[in-house]
Amino acid sequence: MHPKQRQPDPNSIFFNKMPVSKAITLTEEQVAVPEPRPARRAIVYCEGHLGEDGGKITDGLLRHSDQYTVISVIDDENAGKDSGKVLKNEPNKIPVFRNLGTALAQAGRVPYYFVFGFTPKDGELSEGDRRVMLRAMGYGMNIACAMHEELNKDPEFIEAAAQKEVTIQAV
Repeated sequence: MHPKQRQPDPNSIFFNKMPVSKAITLTEEQVAVPEPRPARRAIVYCEGHLGEDGGKITDGLLRHSDQYTVISVIDDENAGKDSGKVLKNEPNKIPVFRNLGTALAQAGRVPYYFVFGFTPKDGELSEGDRRVMLRAMGYGMNIACAMHEELNKDPEFIEAAAQKEVTIQAV
């Protein structure tokens, strides 16, 4: 029994100048299937919340993420530690750094994403949180944040995103 053959569409612009008999015919096994988009490198910001209730976003990303490859975490209180050891006492080889500058210096190249890894208790970003996110945008990092709707209405973030051609999106 022969594998099912796919025939090219003779009306397709790709085949319109080529006789159908000369067009390539593929079997089901030969048809290209797009692979999932690879995870993008990310630094996760979790200042003062790593391993705490407020840092559930970070905790989830460190356990498993198809969308992000977490390369480091920023949390001054746990700087110098392995993030897996902080979470569940099992190393995961994802280091915790004191600040964005140190994390970037160790990254080798600027990651695609800066993930804001916690939800502030009062629902408002502190001035320090705003500064570090704007600084990450200044380096060309896209922002992933649970508060993306608010940030996309904030004139300072709108301007920074436009200047650096980065996005602010849901985490």
